[in-house]
Amino acid sequence: MSDNGPDALTGMIARTSAVMAAEPESGRAAWAFARCWLQTLRFEDHGHDPGALRAALDDFDVVAPALPGRAKLAAMLVNAQIRAGVLREGPSIRRAAALAEIADADDRPLPNWPATRAVIRALTLLQLCQDGDATVSAHSALAELSTLDAVVAGQQPHAEMLDLARFALTSLRAQQNLDHAGMSQAAAQAEAIGRRHGPGSPLHGRARVLEAAAAAQAAIARGDIAAVTAAVEQIRSYISDLAPDHPTRRQSEQLLASVEPFLALLRQGPTSAGAGVANADAFLTHGGPVPPPLDAGLAALRRQADEPGLDDLERAMRLSTLGTAEAAYGPAAPHVLDEGVRHLAEAVATAPAHDARLPFYRMSHGYALIQRYELARRPADLTDGIRVLEQARALADSPAHPYWAVVSQMLGHAHRLAGARQRGRGIALEGLRGHAWSVLLQAHTAAATAAARDAAGDAIDVARWCLQDNAPGEAVTALDAGRGLIVYAATQIRGVADQLDEHHPQLAGRWRQATAQHAPGDVGIDLRREVLSALAGISGGPAASRRLLDPPSLHELRAALVALGVDALVYLVPGDQGTGAAVMVPAREEPAWRPLPLLTGEAMTEFDVRPSRNRDADLDDGLAVAGLPSVDEVCTWAWDAGIGPVLEMLDLPADGSGRIVLIPMRELARVPWHAARHRVGGCDEYAIQRAGFSYAASARLICDSAWAGDVAVSKTGLIVGDPDTASAARALPAARAEALAVRDAFYPPARYVGRLETGSESAAGPGDRRDVLNWLADPGGGTMLHLACHAVVDSGVGADDSAYLLLADGERLSAEDMVRALTGRAGRDIALATLAACSTGVSSRGYDEAFSLATTFLASGVRSVVSSQWAIPDEATSVLMFAFHHFLQTHSGGPAQALREAQLWMLSERRPELDGMPPELQKRMRGMTLPEIADWAGFVHSGR
Repeated sequence: MSDNGPDALTGMIARTSAVMAAEPESGRAAWAFARCWLQTLRFEDHGHDPGALRAALDDFDVVAPALPGRAKLAAMLVNAQIRAGVLREGPSIRRAAALAEIADADDRPLPNWPATRAVIRALTLLQLCQDGDATVSAHSALAELSTLDAVVAGQQPHAEMLDLARFALTSLRAQQNLDHAGMSQAAAQAEAIGRRHGPGSPLHGRARVLEAAAAAQAAIARGDIAAVTAAVEQIRSYISDLAPDHPTRRQSEQLLASVEPFLALLRQGPTSAGAGVANADAFLTHGGPVPPPLDAGLAALRRQADEPGLDDLERAMRLSTLGTAEAAYGPAAPHVLDEGVRHLAEAVATAPAHDARLPFYRMSHGYALIQRYELARRPADLTDGIRVLEQARALADSPAHPYWAVVSQMLGHAHRLAGARQRGRGIALEGLRGHAWSVLLQAHTAAATAAARDAAGDAIDVARWCLQDNAPGEAVTALDAGRGLIVYAATQIRGVADQLDEHHPQLAGRWRQATAQHAPGDVGIDLRREVLSALAGISGGPAASRRLLDPPSLHELRAALVALGVDALVYLVPGDQGTGAAVMVPAREEPAWRPLPLLTGEAMTEFDVRPSRNRDADLDDGLAVAGLPSVDEVCTWAWDAGIGPVLEMLDLPADGSGRIVLIPMRELARVPWHAARHRVGGCDEYAIQRAGFSYAASARLICDSAWAGDVAVSKTGLIVGDPDTASAARALPAARAEALAVRDAFYPPARYVGRLETGSESAAGPGDRRDVLNWLADPGGGTMLHLACHAVVDSGVGADDSAYLLLADGERLSAEDMVRALTGRAGRDIALATLAACSTGVSSRGYDEAFSLATTFLASGVRSVVSSQWAIPDEATSVLMFAFHHFLQTHSGGPAQALREAQLWMLSERRPELDGMPPELQKRMRGMTLPEIADWAGFVHSGR
């Protein structure tokens, strides 16, 4: 047995203790030094027994400050804890930092002391940030960590500890800013740590748990409950291989016990944690006794909140977690809600004034009181709930705070319960600015998508309050506050230096310097926040933020409609449990609204458009689903549900020259409202025969289009015809013929890229990314773009290229690419982009975000866009597109009127032949009887 083996050490510790007991108190300090050293050896070399560490620390407290060697002993204690990896919580980190200050006095420090000191500084910075200390921020802490890397110089485990602190600070900063890109960055850091520690590493279990926990946080932020559940199951799997007393296992089991009640609420169904959780759904729906697994989860939270020795910051956080879980179960178990209210009040009372989480604690407490009022109708709960929510909102202070939107929504609801309906909706309208701020702050489109996921739902809720109060003008403001935020953010953040020059020249210089080194989307979150604060006037309070964060005023919107020659803007709002509505903004009258009982989100918004002849049928063959209504049936429903009542209410010219711009909310965006039809005199009459229709992503884009001014469609431009995608998609011979015919008949000087009629490559180019991007950047390239090629839409919150053109050699040109190419290019005016590819008008980021290829062109300054709602039959597309360009060139009504005339021409039983139509297209035209709705209704106009 080694002299310092566990038995030998135990014996020496016992003998030292006996000698200490026999000594007078004044003589015990030196023996305490010896026993502290022995206990430190025992802790570090023999199992990391927490009892040995506590004993060593207790003995150190007895050692006299003047005793020689005390500083080196302190350093030994700190080193032992770092090597053991036990510095994970506030009390232990603060104790280690105090020991490090003592060790700094050693005139002959241990060789690795600078690296050890750097780790303690990193952990101290992390703890200060987590505690909400006003003297340090996550940004400054991360900057200091970069300097500490050079001190550590790769020494282990010190370098790993710095990486763990960096991950935690990145994650904390992302949470504080609701920075979804930062959350993804933290998850990537955790993955990198996990890759460095394979199965043979002592940190393997902790690294894998860290990786899964980071993935769960990112999934929670983007609302992906399935991914959260999967990450939790990964954590269960990883810790099952750890020893029962392993610190990571103990902490993870505590974490899992605390999150299980929340997961059960999210899933409302069975989990792998036990079959009994399957009763959660019935309990949450019908009430009754709390099921044992859920009760066990709440009990675990109670034990954590009652743990002795916690500081106020930690206890407040645990009380809030407990109270929030109890309040969530309140509707099913009022007695549990009562406990939740009590614990949330304790959290507020316990938290120090500087605690950054205090706004959340007050918000949770106030919401629980309002929830209890709605169940039991106790007036005191409503009064107290409003008071507490007002306090929470005051702490949040402005739309820049992560909780501004949600606390404003809660407070608005509470005031409406109290009868102050106008005040309630005013507060909620101000709260919607928080969504705009959050989306504008994000670095990338995928992150903006996650940030925007609640915006449209909250906007519709507030708009319904406004309609209940017969305030349609405010409903318009609410609805547009949740529309098109992603594309607005993608364009607004570019070219901001010019906006900053007048009042913030130094900040403008820093932004120019940062964007010279990085793309705007890669500029750090802190500089982005500073820039947006300046642009929004955040320092001036909520009212000052309207310049950047609010939709256009009704006055500006009506002026824009007049400038565009539009008679009315109409929002179509789906009804969920109640009736839908049309909210109308006539160009020369006050806003109005009409209830639409048939306009529900579940009715007729999914339908079969027969993909067998579609241009991109091979890319999206899932449109024909058994049991779905046909597009013909949908268009009949659309008249009764929406367009018919709207046309009755609007005062439009009797000659059919009126023009309406539609903004259909949520899934209603999928319906071709201009093709709504009813029977008149035994024949079908379509909405497009009564008025012209355009579509818009938001009132912001309508105003942008109006103030941009006209640009004439030139004879020069770019036409992309069926580029060879290298087997990524099938050939489009009809699209090729269409593109060539359009060029030859209407735009002879235009540049044609892609494939020729023979299948060979055009001498002007293959139709790849470079061809399109070079044209977009060329001020002399003409003002007309026609794209007759494949397009792909991958809905979701993932990769940035979720909507893209498929070009030569399988290259992709995404919506984000086009924003980057077009935004801020002085002198690049494009009059028309015709996107004959399928689904170019479909949003890949949710219906209300309208982040489509078409919308990104508009937001980037293109004046008019014609795009498609679904995969249009290839041959019908070719005829319709030729007709569109024919009417555009031979009539004077502009792109909107030209598309309408082309669609009416398609509907005509006796279609006159069009000048310049090549024989192949004439043959297709003559072979078409009256086309089906799917042949023409998928194309829509947006813009001027």
